[in-house]
This record gives sequence, structure tokens and C-alpha cells, in this order.
Amino acid sequence: MAIGDFTPRTLPLSHLAAPASSSSPQRSRNAARALFDRSRAALSPVTHLPRPSRAQAASGPLLGDAAAAAEPTIFSSESHPHRSTVGWSGTIGESKLKGESHLGQIARGQQTMDRLAPGFRQKLDDLVAPDPALTARMNALDQQATQLWDQNAKLLSLPDKLLTPEQRTAQARVQQQLSSLEQQQTDLGKELRTANRARFDQAIVVADALLSRLRHQGATPHMAQSVKFDAKATKRLAEDGLSPQQVTHWVNEFHGQTGLPAPSRPYNFTYYQKRPEFLNDSNTVNIGDKFSKRMTLHEVGHRIEYSFPELSQSSRDWVAARARADGEHSPRKLQDLVAGSSYGKDEVALKDSFYDPYVGRVYEHAATEVLTTGLEHFSSPERLARLYQRDPEHVLMTLGALDHVRQQPAGRW
Repeated sequence: MAIGDFTPRTLPLSHLAAPASSSSPQRSRNAARALFDRSRAALSPVTHLPRPSRAQAASGPLLGDAAAAAEPTIFSSESHPHRSTVGWSGTIGESKLKGESHLGQIARGQQTMDRLAPGFRQKLDDLVAPDPALTARMNALDQQATQLWDQNAKLLSLPDKLLTPEQRTAQARVQQQLSSLEQQQTDLGKELRTANRARFDQAIVVADALLSRLRHQGATPHMAQSVKFDAKATKRLAEDGLSPQQVTHWVNEFHGQTGLPAPSRPYNFTYYQKRPEFLNDSNTVNIGDKFSKRMTLHEVGHRIEYSFPELSQSSRDWVAARARADGEHSPRKLQDLVAGSSYGKDEVALKDSFYDPYVGRVYEHAATEVLTTGLEHFSSPERLARLYQRDPEHVLMTLGALDHVRQQPAGRW
């Protein structure tokens, strides 16, 4: 069984269970099994942190971004495996078939990345993956342990009172071998974590270089006249230790980093409730509490989707295709997808192995959370590297959308 970056190496239960027998009652696991399981539990991943509920206004296409306001869900190279998701939503390339508009956008993202930074995709693919040599060694240890269990499952399942002296000696010998394998796994696990952290640090450097090239592909517009703040927004920002100038800088930085032209309509920032929202009709952003650069990128993402409906359609197609590939066809309640969360009963999403279930959020109107959550990760090289590690197809979707916007007449934006 292949191992991802810091994925727990869980032995299949079919290998561990004792053979079925009418004469054997249900028994607790023996000491050797407990030792073996503990070695895997020590490497279990960090539980995914839920995002809070989002409120949606009763009238108009209003987006309540409590998710963006929350602290970002941290998934580091030490808690989540690298997944080669490119192609999960279908064969990448231009397609005129209904429901496949996302495939051309992903291809465009690939082309954009390769044009800006030749060879960077291959570098990132390599660096965000676990160390191949150490992973092979860990897999070999797993195979040895699996084989040992297969060969001795009946012996290891016998209770002490049924063991002959010879069987007791043999069982102790197998337990000692399993204990040795456990220690080897523990030691190698530490080495693997250190190596993978070093590789991920290199991936951050590559992501930083990619963002730099993205930033320099177009002239940075001056956004001072395109960002407006009312008194409520100014007061709320001051309470959070921020200023309109800081937010304007973030908007400037976003446009400079993505190469997008200045919008034809200004961004209007206000404050009227703690959960951030974007109102398309008036191009208004309610900043909510604890506004940040990441949230700025999130709100701009909503503006992009409303300005370019074709991108919204591509995002919906992508979410649907990924869900279908995972055997999912109907939205589920987010509160069911994220255990312990405070999502509302009416908040639903299509399930797939997105980096966050919120990516699959389904609305009655045209909006999605694909571009918004993707853009959040362009706020720093580390976040970009993290998303590339977890879902490179999502990164390419975002890059393809940005390139599409750059090629459109300024008036559309």
C-alpha cells in the first residue's frame, strides 16, 4: 500500500483479524496487535478543523463569508498527504461538451504556469510529494508487518490459556519481531517527517518565485480611486488595528500579483455585521470582524465570478465533475460533512476530497466558492504551496481563471 506524506500506515483489518471460527469467542486484541496499532496512531493526521456557519441575506445575491473571516484551516505537509488530483475531474483539455467547461480552464492554468515559469510544475509536483526513498523503506516495513500478521494471525489470536508451551514461545517470538518493526517505523517516521518538511520548505521557495513571475507579467494599477470606505468600515478597521490604506494596499497587491486590470466599478467597503459578505448589485463588501488580506482576496473572487459568468459556470462544472468522480450526485448538508461545525441547515455542498468541504458549497444563484478559496491561497507562497500539495487541480483552476480575466476587455471587469 502506498504512503502519502505523513499518512498513517494503517494495516487493513482483513489482515489483522483472526480467522472466523465458531469455537472462538470475540476477544480483545493481544499485546502485539496493540503495539502495532500504536505505531500507526502516533502518525495519524491532524483532524480537519471546521469553518463556522455562513449567513445569506434573504434578498439578492448576497454572499456571507463567515468562512473567509475565520482563521484559515491549516493543513501542513505534516498533516496531509500530497495528492495528484489533476485529471480527477476529467481529461484535461478544451471540451465543448456540456458540463466540461472546467477542463479547458484547467488546461489554461497549466499553460499559464508553464509560460510564466517553465519547469515549475514538475518541481512542485516533486517537492510536495513525500521523500521517495524513505517512503519506499516505510512501505517495505509495512509489507513485512503485513506478511508477518498473515502468516501468524491464528497464533496471535489465541488466548494464553489455549497456548501450548511451544505456541507460547512462538507467539513471543512473533511479538518481538512486530515490536522491532514498530520501533523501526517510529524511527523512520521521524526521519521522514524531517525530510518532508525540508522538501516542503523548498516548495515554498518555488511558489514564491511563481508568485513573483505572476506579479511581474502586467502593470500594477493604482487602486486608490477604485476602493471606497464609508465611516462604518473605517471605524471597524480601526478597532481591528487596520486602516483603509492597509486594505487598499491589499487590493493593490492583489491586482499587482495577479496582473488583473483595475475594475470599472470601485469596491465599496462597509460594515454592518460581524460576518463578511459580498453584495454584487452594489459591489459592496461588508468587511465583518477581523478583516485580513486573505479575506480581501476571497471577496475579490466573488466579484470576478459575478463579472465573468463563464468562470462561475466552469467552477460549478468542476465541483460537479469532482463529486461525480467520487460517486456523489446530490448536495449534502455542510454540518454533516464537517462534524461539529455550526453550519446552518440550509447550507449544502457537493462532497469530494477538496482541501475543505466548503469548496463544494452549492448556492441557488450563480456563485461558488471555488475561485474565492483558490485565491485565498495566493496571499502567500506557503499557502499556495499548501494548496498545491493538497489539490493542484484547484490551483490550476484558479490560474486559468486569472488568465481568462486578463484577456478580457477592461469594461467587463
